[in-house]
Amino acid sequence: MEKQLQSAEIMVGGKAFPIKLSEQEMNNLPQVEKNINERITDFQMKYKNLEKIDCISMALISYAFDLLNEKKSKSKEAVIEKIGAIQHLLEKA
Repeated sequence: MEKQLQSAEIMVGGKAFPIKLSEQEMNNLPQVEKNINERITDFQMKYKNLEKIDCISMALISYAFDLLNEKKSKSKEAVIEKIGAIQHLLEKA
């Protein structure tokens, strides 16, 4: 049986992106959105001369490295969840 997906929006860097999520992903949406935007804001504060898109890109790169490190140290299931979240963001960016 195929997963039922619900339509939602995620705000990343002040822009809304439509996404489709499973019920479990919907439960995680507020925390994912908060984490992403906090990381973008951290880069904006640290590198005041960069444009917002550069800070968004740096946040994406940092998540990719986090995933790589986690893949080496944690279970396969945890890595798959984070990859899925990033894939959704990339597909909608």
